[in-house]
Amino acid sequence: MTNEELATAVQAGEADVLELWDQVRRFALRRAHRWAAAAGEAAGITVEDLVQAGFLALLEAVAGWSADRGPFLVCYILPD
Repeated sequence: MTNEELATAVQAGEADVLELWDQVRRFALRRAHRWAAAAGEAAGITVEDLVQAGFLALLEAVAGWSADRGPFLVCYILPD
């Protein structure tokens, strides 16, 4: 299933959001590592913190995404 198909299924109550998270987790983890490296540990931000923020962003993206807005990951990366 594509991210878009899975997001639509989650919105319809036909799939669990954790299935979608399993698909985008690696993407979120790469972004978390990039942001953690940029911020450095001096900022007190860990990769785990950023991954958790990525999951919360996923919940918001699923709630606000529709097919006419484009690919799901665009909504995930660039929320309103």
